[in-house]
This record gives sequence, C-alpha cells and structure tokens, in this order.
Amino acid sequence: MKIEKTSENGLEIINVSGTLDLQHVPEFKQQVSGLLKNGQANIVFDLENLEFIDSAGLEALLSTLVTARKIGGFVALAGVKKTVARVFEITHMDKAFEIFSDANEAIEKLARR
Repeated sequence: MKIEKTSENGLEIINVSGTLDLQHVPEFKQQVSGLLKNGQANIVFDLENLEFIDSAGLEALLSTLVTARKIGGFVALAGVKKTVARVFEITHMDKAFEIFSDANEAIEKLARR
C-alpha cells in the first residue's frame, strides 16, 4: 500500500494505491488519524489505484467517515475501480459514502461546502 496526501481547496486528498487490507490498515489509520487530530476532516480518498480492499480496509474507511462527521467534516471516495466498487456494493457501504467518478469531480463539487 502507498499513501500520498495533498491539499486542495480546503480538502485533504488521499491517494491510496495497492492493497488496503488487514496488513496495511495500521499504517493507513496512523496517517489518517493525524489529519483528523489536526482538524482536517474534509477528506477525499482517491482510490483510482487501489487494487484490493478487504473487510479491515472497509472498517478503516468507515471509521474515518464516522470520526470526520463527529468533528463536522465529511469523507468521499473517488475513482473507485469496478472490482473495488463491487465490494462496496455487496456490503452496502456504497450507501454510506459519496462516491465520485474521479478526484477532480469530487474536488469541484465538495470544495463549495
């Protein structure tokens, strides 16, 4: 797993590539919790390069969503591949997140909030 973070228009853009699974969740949570602790709670996860996610990865994203909402923020997903999107659909997690076709669309629509 590789994580790259950038900021744009008041949003934290987090590009997650590779695999978000039980092995990588601790690193993921560590990096994301730092943002949330600093009050950076408007997050877009760019999953264009994410190849695989398991239940631990889903839980990490959901946990981030819950924490962000508690402090007045939001979490959105962008660029979700079909194979990864299928996991979200099967688990009904696609209902919990705003999902955009790509990071640019997410930035354009969410920066107005």
